[in-house]
Amino acid sequence: MKLIFLITHLQPWGTERVAVLMANHYATNGLDVTLLVVGRPGGVFRFKIDPEVKVDYLNIRLESGFNLFRKIESFFAIRRYFESTLNELGVTDAHNNQPGENSPTILLGIGNFPIILAALLPKGKQLRTIGCLHTPYKSIMHIWKFFRWLFYRRLDMIVSLTNRDHPRLKKHNPNVRTIPNPVTFYPENQAKLETGLILAVGRMDYLKGYDLMMDVFERFCQKNSDWKLKIIGEGPLKSDIEKLARDKGIADRLTIAPATSHIEKEYLAASLFLMTSRSEGLPMVLLEAQACGLPIVAFDCETGPAEIVHHGVDGYLVKPNDIEEMSERLLELATYPGKRKAFGAMARENVKRFLPQEIFREWDEVFRNL
Repeated sequence: MKLIFLITHLQPWGTERVAVLMANHYATNGLDVTLLVVGRPGGVFRFKIDPEVKVDYLNIRLESGFNLFRKIESFFAIRRYFESTLNELGVTDAHNNQPGENSPTILLGIGNFPIILAALLPKGKQLRTIGCLHTPYKSIMHIWKFFRWLFYRRLDMIVSLTNRDHPRLKKHNPNVRTIPNPVTFYPENQAKLETGLILAVGRMDYLKGYDLMMDVFERFCQKNSDWKLKIIGEGPLKSDIEKLARDKGIADRLTIAPATSHIEKEYLAASLFLMTSRSEGLPMVLLEAQACGLPIVAFDCETGPAEIVHHGVDGYLVKPNDIEEMSERLLELATYPGKRKAFGAMARENVKRFLPQEIFREWDEVFRNL
């Protein structure tokens, strides 16, 4: 069996991390595995790719926003890619996709655009396509909704990260399964939760809600004089967030650092984890925070946090945009170390259901039966 993981970019964020984790796992278990990247080589990718994993690029110069020309170019590029690897696929005709002697190739489109590209490939016995949606169902906008309605039915299977989106996706394809992301690490030791540091991790864009985080932290600082906030991430809104922190008078208690390949150390050095996202799929950062024993305070956005955090057990879920409630929950956990440590211990225990061996067992079943 050959596995191809189709992703848009090779960047140090959640979707790419999951793709690399899965690719590494199956390559080390003897499968023929390829990471197929729509974009071009370049940038900094901070996570190790196993040498047994082949990395190919379609070399499309992708731009922000919906660029129809680039999307069409990507479609023809992926058709050419598969036509050039017919011997590997065991296919004698790219359009009829007739079976050859080799076992089927399974293509996993991970993310909205790769799903559409996978769905547009010719169907046949030797190529199976799976769409893995990593963004909330309701977050897809404009023409992508039309593409979803038109093309998702062509996929052999759709995998939803969350139970909440499962029935929504079933409207487009009867073969839907819920498989969450695996946690990427589970360290031997957990955070001591004594540093007075609140941690946030993620790309600095509108959906991550860092403007709301500044409102929350400003209120928190009015009642707490020593705890600090550290954000690990980069993105288009970084300078705006820095200015907002200066305007609110909290810049001296805020640190913004770039993405790092040593993110585990950042979690272990923190005492609380904060997430103010407006929208999420199944956030990897919450799984990683729990693996390191961090209590979590997060907005209960449409999908994601409620399937990870047990409210009042290992963290707090707060109604979206309720700045006052979130700041009070942060203050509570910062003030009472006993509760903080009890939540952290439960987080370590509860995240075990997301360990790779549990999640890969579900994927093994998918690959056997597809």
